[in-house]
Amino acid sequence: MTLESLDRSVLRQLEEDLGSASALREVIGTFLETAPRLLVALRDAAAAGDASGVRRAAHTIKASSLILGARDLAARCEDLERRGRAGDVSDAMPEVQAIEALYGAARLALEADAGEAR
Repeated sequence: MTLESLDRSVLRQLEEDLGSASALREVIGTFLETAPRLLVALRDAAAAGDASGVRRAAHTIKASSLILGARDLAARCEDLERRGRAGDVSDAMPEVQAIEALYGAARLALEADAGEAR
């Protein structure tokens, strides 16, 4: 994911809805602070074959990612959430790794965007 692959129109709309760039930076900061714990929970649940845990963690990451315009990350999480709901997480680790990589790229893009917000 590059900076351009974030849907910047989503971020601009969120900034407008929140009323300030500082509020947007706060939302981004909260996401960047909480997502690593959710990724650990997702990885642990996938390793344990815990479909419910996979579903919950993937759903939470998906929702936050959509709010911030990280559509690729959200789409991968949605796929894994669906698998968790179906109870099919026996080979979820490659998907978790892809989600972690997409999060890393989204994090860099969001940090850059937060730095640009006036």
